[in-house]
Amino acid sequence: MKQIRVGQKLNELVVVEKLNRRHLVILSNKPSLVKAASSKTLVSQFKSLSQGQEVAGFVRNITPDGVFVEFAAGLVGFMPKTQITQEKLALPAFGLRKDQSITTRVLSVNQESKRFVLTIRPEEKKEEKPQTAVPTTVTNPVDGVSTSLTDFTLGKETQARIVSIKDTQLNVLLADNIQGRIDVSEVFNSWEDIKDRKKPLQKFKAKQVLPVKVLGIHDARNHRFLPITHRHSRVPVLELTAKTNTSLKSESDVLTLDQVKVDSTWIAYVNNIGDKCLWANLSPNVRGRIDLLDVSDDVSLLQDIPKNFPIGSAIRVKVKSVNAAANRLDLVAASAASSAPVTLKTLTEGQILAGKVTKVSERNVIVQLSDSVSGIVTLTELSDDFTEANPTTHSRGDIVRVCVSAVDAPNKRVYLSMRPSKVLSSALPVEDRQITSIPQLVVNDVVRGFVKAVTEKGVIVNLGPRIDAFVRISDLSDSFVKEWKSAVEIDQLVKGKILQVDANLNHVQMSLKQSHVDKDYVPANSFADLKVGQFVTGKVRKVEDFGVFIDVDNTIPRVSGLCHKSQIADSAVEDVKKLYDAGDLVKAKVLHIDTEKRRISFGLKASYFKDLESDEEMEDDDEEDESEGEGVPLADDSESDDGVDIDMSNVQDMESEEEAASDEEMSEDEAPTSRKSILGGLTTSGFDWNGAAALDNDGAISDAEEASAPLKKRKRKAAIQVDQTGDLDANGPQSVADFERMLLTSPSDSSLWIQYMAFQLGLSEVQKARDIGQRALRTIHLREQDEKQNIWVALLNLEVAYGDADSVESTFKESCKVQDSFTMHEKLAAIYTSSGDFRAAEKIFDQMASTKSFRPNPNLWLNYATFLFEKRNAASQARALLPRALQSVASHDHRNLTAKFAALEFRTSTGEPERARTIFESMLTQWTKWTQGWDMWCDLERSLSKTSGKKEDVERVRGLFERMANGKMKKRRARFVFKRWLEFEEEQG
Repeated sequence: MKQIRVGQKLNELVVVEKLNRRHLVILSNKPSLVKAASSKTLVSQFKSLSQGQEVAGFVRNITPDGVFVEFAAGLVGFMPKTQITQEKLALPAFGLRKDQSITTRVLSVNQESKRFVLTIRPEEKKEEKPQTAVPTTVTNPVDGVSTSLTDFTLGKETQARIVSIKDTQLNVLLADNIQGRIDVSEVFNSWEDIKDRKKPLQKFKAKQVLPVKVLGIHDARNHRFLPITHRHSRVPVLELTAKTNTSLKSESDVLTLDQVKVDSTWIAYVNNIGDKCLWANLSPNVRGRIDLLDVSDDVSLLQDIPKNFPIGSAIRVKVKSVNAAANRLDLVAASAASSAPVTLKTLTEGQILAGKVTKVSERNVIVQLSDSVSGIVTLTELSDDFTEANPTTHSRGDIVRVCVSAVDAPNKRVYLSMRPSKVLSSALPVEDRQITSIPQLVVNDVVRGFVKAVTEKGVIVNLGPRIDAFVRISDLSDSFVKEWKSAVEIDQLVKGKILQVDANLNHVQMSLKQSHVDKDYVPANSFADLKVGQFVTGKVRKVEDFGVFIDVDNTIPRVSGLCHKSQIADSAVEDVKKLYDAGDLVKAKVLHIDTEKRRISFGLKASYFKDLESDEEMEDDDEEDESEGEGVPLADDSESDDGVDIDMSNVQDMESEEEAASDEEMSEDEAPTSRKSILGGLTTSGFDWNGAAALDNDGAISDAEEASAPLKKRKRKAAIQVDQTGDLDANGPQSVADFERMLLTSPSDSSLWIQYMAFQLGLSEVQKARDIGQRALRTIHLREQDEKQNIWVALLNLEVAYGDADSVESTFKESCKVQDSFTMHEKLAAIYTSSGDFRAAEKIFDQMASTKSFRPNPNLWLNYATFLFEKRNAASQARALLPRALQSVASHDHRNLTAKFAALEFRTSTGEPERARTIFESMLTQWTKWTQGWDMWCDLERSLSKTSGKKEDVERVRGLFERMANGKMKKRRARFVFKRWLEFEEEQG
């Protein structure tokens, strides 16, 4: 590079590579490349490579295993270190550097994988061995006439005796010292002669004598066909034909590739099964490839190619294309060839085709229809029920049946559908109809779709191929949502109502409001709907010294009012801020409404809620409300939180001191202290003796009359304290004080903490239950990790039942940081399963299966498969997990894991016991002394026979015991087997 300067003129440059997308041309001034280009020997195409050819290139990369050499047009070959000279092997980087010019020789070329191997080792010259005379005399000829090897010339009619029968050929003898073969393509004269299309040669038997003609010589070393004139020192293997309609007068009568014409029909025989195609022979000398999609137009046959088109099977084919120079022949099955080739021009809407899955993502599946055409299957086209739309149920390479939904020729896009109602039967039930054009939509239609995008102006929902609906921000919810973007996510299934349709503008407007979608929707309240004496739920928005501001739930526009300090409790409250925080959920009573000033006053006194239970209204309280409950203006914009979403089931009832303690347990002087304790919740020590009666139903009911009367000061006599420890032991904790008392003695008992949480949940105190769970995590000793894990599981249960997705995710992530991540994933999946949220559970299992550190654990795969069998009825999806599992778990776990997968076939309603029997049979054939496997299989069969009561099932169990008894066993094992056999015969024999 130092010799090159800006503006310098360079001559004799060779174009090494042209990058069209980047508008870039890579040039080279390397003498070796310039010389090769001048002599037209510079390699730029794979098809121009041949074995033994010397090629000039440059080093692209050097690895410990060898060197990658690049040529023109980005063509790269590999030179393994075994093909590098001994002198260079001892040098660093084999004595080479990147971009260094190098001349190599092509060692081998693999046409199927498009790879070639290079070498710089000198070519070994083979010493010519003196030719030995080929024995010309034949021994015991089958035809009884031939005497010499020279008698077997092209077209010679003779006889051959079958020695062995293979899938693709018959091995024969023409004499004791003359071998031959008859390729399957040279056996049958016509398609009608083939009785068994999958195994054509099975009708022949060993030692059978056939009339044959000499076709040529078979090179057994390279498996190639050679003309009869290519004789060498060894006795050749003769290539024969058993066809009677073949005339062989000269070598030109032997079929070659240049004689094969496009659109001609042949009988081909499968020779090999590749990843993308079948290799088939037309003759011993002519071989072609059939793309998997061209094998048949019946998708059911394409699902299992090795089973339906085994090696040796016969297929009627038509020549698709032929290139004799490149030795390439493309074929297509005659049944598939009857239809027009799949191109953009030939595709029509509604056409049903077979395709191969080439790519799977979270929101679509890409399906290849032909070499030049691929289509996309969106979420709306995966199923007739959108709740079952899951692209991950498909895998790359799957052969599927698809229906053409739409063709966008200008943009070269094809939209496909996998809906069962489109590809199987139109009579199948459809939960979500297919929408392919805007005129199908009518205003007021209620439809479902998937969120496609979230923009600054609203949400775009995909309803079908090329059909999107726009949802304005104001149409997302009936209530105000501050962070509206967090309310939806990409690919989320939503239900909405069509508001506007304009086919000319290609515009569809949609609403997701529940008031538009749900017929049973209860509209939100307004200020005018609230009445004095009404009970409402809400959320504390702001706390001041004089009281708390409360936002009422389910009101539009939001209604907010004040609960004065005097209305918070039946006793005097000294510091409101110690009792409430912003965000607390509360239940309140409407005390006063000023319609002119739009002010509303609330009351939180516990005595008001005694009225709610007894359905009695107290006049004294009403008078007190009028004197104390001065209204305040509704919250203005400066105090607004811009809307709050609240769960009405999670509210907090504030109870007065009179409800919390009986007259006998408390004196007048103690009242202020107890009042603070109860209203403010538990102290930092977590202990409150006066909270015992606060949650005692009996005490609350007995004191109802006193709580409903106006509060009066009076002296109370000290009562005799009764020891209730016995009741606590017998009945368990019945109040907050009971729990706190027990937690003092057992602070690390997770079961007690969980009971405490459940107790609060029974009172609809969700937040208190959360706080108790967090307090438990701080209190339980660090060494008691199992106890802490129980608390985390309880918190996850709580969030799944009462929280939202964000709270579940937050709690789950925190638990994984301090607990075993795999265990917490298992626990969360179990929680979702028990709650009936199977989609969320499956998502957790998918996350686990995609986590590298989890995959070696056999329990993951077994639990996932059990879930799919029992909860999702997805037997095929569960069975597909086993190959993935065997690739991930340790080899010593393969046997047990396979057996447990087989056991699921017995234990689940969607399983197939016969499939499990096949698995056990193959395993016990390989491990005949695996006693655990025998016992497992026997137990499964016994369980099945008890359930079914069928005689054949009983006989099957008896047969297993007989097989075990006939095998070699130690005495201890024999006693065990015969004891179980006796038990079986006594029960079911």
